[in-house]
Amino acid sequence: MSDEPEMTACRVHEFGPPELIGTELIDRPVPREREVLIKVKAAGVGPPWDSWIRSGKSPATTLRGSIFQIGRCDRFTRSLQKIAGGGQ
Repeated sequence: MSDEPEMTACRVHEFGPPELIGTELIDRPVPREREVLIKVKAAGVGPPWDSWIRSGKSPATTLRGSIFQIGRCDRFTRSLQKIAGGGQ
């Protein structure tokens, strides 16, 4: 695990055109109980996903990455290292 306290995030602060999607350095979140922090290697962004997000809707997302940090959870095992996700 990295000791860096920050991470790069793709963020949208207001609804509008694609130019409002940007990257910025933010504090790295710490997973709470029964949560994991995923280091995303690839994420789906494109029609209609980006327009849904920018209009305030919550669409399904698609991502690929690996588990970076695990919050407290008695039943979770490290065998789930690689992650591919989709859905809401």
